[in-house]
Amino acid sequence: FKSVTESFDTSTPFGKATLGMLAVFSQLERETIVERVRMAKQESAKQGRFMGGPAPFGYRYNCGAKKLEIDELQAQVVRCIYDRYLSGKTGYGHIAEELERKGIPGPTDKRWNKTSIRKILTNPVYVGLVNHKESMYQGKHEAIICPEKWREVQVLIKNKGAVRAAAGVHTG
Repeated sequence: FKSVTESFDTSTPFGKATLGMLAVFSQLERETIVERVRMAKQESAKQGRFMGGPAPFGYRYNCGAKKLEIDELQAQVVRCIYDRYLSGKTGYGHIAEELERKGIPGPTDKRWNKTSIRKILTNPVYVGLVNHKESMYQGKHEAIICPEKWREVQVLIKNKGAVRAAAGVHTG
């Protein structure tokens, strides 16, 4: 190991010890930074701030205000997805097919599919919450879906999953 900025010889015992100490302090600094970032993210979530990444379908991120804002055209689609699912007659795939037939652009201009529908139906951001490390916090953003409708959908998803699991057990 040769260093341009520090003058120590790593071929000597003292030089090797110095290199070892530098490595220990580098590791300490790295772990300190990781812990600070983790704590900052936790605090951001507690304060209801959006945790980053692409804005969920139905929202856009306002950099100046540092929060999610409702994209009303997309929010109408989100509300429609919740209503269609609550009707009990359609599943994820059927809703995706309907949206594709109508020519409604999907999230990030991709096609609609079962996964994109499930993500919208299960993402707590739509009820005004921020999810971080399995904990929910009240978000600073406005909800697209009311809490009652959100809970109904979650119960329906859970019940449909239980019915499919039970059917699989009996048929397999």
